[in-house]
Amino acid sequence: MRNLTDEQIDFIAEDIRSRGVFTQGLQENLLDHICCCIEQHEDDRPFEEIYLQTLDAFGRSGLQGIQDETLFLINQPYFSKMKKIAYFSGTLASISLISGALFKVMHWPGANIMLIVGTLTLTFLFLPYFFYMQFKEQTEKKGKIISTLGMITAALLCISALFKILHWPGAAAMIVGFTIFFVLFIPLYVINGMRNPLTKISAISNGFLFASIGGFVMLLSFQNPSKAVTDSLTSIQQKQESLLSSMQSKTDNVALANFVLACDKVMKAAPNASGNGTLGNGDPLDGRSLQTINDAISAALIQLNSEMSADSTWKPLTFEPIATTLYGSVKFQVLQLESMAYVNAMDK
Repeated sequence: MRNLTDEQIDFIAEDIRSRGVFTQGLQENLLDHICCCIEQHEDDRPFEEIYLQTLDAFGRSGLQGIQDETLFLINQPYFSKMKKIAYFSGTLASISLISGALFKVMHWPGANIMLIVGTLTLTFLFLPYFFYMQFKEQTEKKGKIISTLGMITAALLCISALFKILHWPGAAAMIVGFTIFFVLFIPLYVINGMRNPLTKISAISNGFLFASIGGFVMLLSFQNPSKAVTDSLTSIQQKQESLLSSMQSKTDNVALANFVLACDKVMKAAPNASGNGTLGNGDPLDGRSLQTINDAISAALIQLNSEMSADSTWKPLTFEPIATTLYGSVKFQVLQLESMAYVNAMDK
């Protein structure tokens, strides 16, 4: 019977850990089993040859496969529930995001709700499960750090894209944060994967894919309207102002005049709200300033409807909250509302 030296036993223990077996109890059991198998050989072959032969007896999946099967048997109910949640959340997120994108392109109602549900489901249900499984498979501290970094990067990508699409305040800061984590994650992921011959090709291809997606998102995020678009919007806004002045000169309605004065007062008080300040995606206006404008104009419109209620020809106007969009400035949207009020009063 062959007797193993302490150096050979230490080598086997270290090799077991390097092959992805991180469970302490399983490491000890495998070490004991492998040592017993080697000691049963009575031939004079080198230790390394007998050791490799013993490892071949564990099958194609090797020691890592034994650990996976062991963990699955121990945590089968837990993993089963997690997989069901992952499948459900992944399906729900895919359907919501695809439907929301379609509804957004077609300008159908409900698009924003679908995008919000899809993004939140993807960020807080599917991604945590996916990266948790990746985290558990890592045996080195570096791999766990890269998995955590990938989770944060993916979450920032989803949330910043949602904020940018819906023109919510804070989108720019989130995109900057995503860019920083993205620049850190991609090199670490590719370099770490290339060190293992088994994952070298997949690391390069996945890194290229991640870089393409991230670069595309950043390109769309920082895209600004062309000069032709801004010039066209400026021209339309000037014509709208001229039309409103023409209608104001044809009537001396005090209620309408007070409404226009109230709107103009709000616009002058808001930073970057008038002129070309918000042509484009409207980023200069933060959420609080926009909410202040909406509240003030809504109150002015309620007052106008109340004062004009005695006029039987007056059709009460409804207020749709003003938003910063790609298609016009806040000032232009206020001008449209003021013009609608005058058209309504003159339509007899």
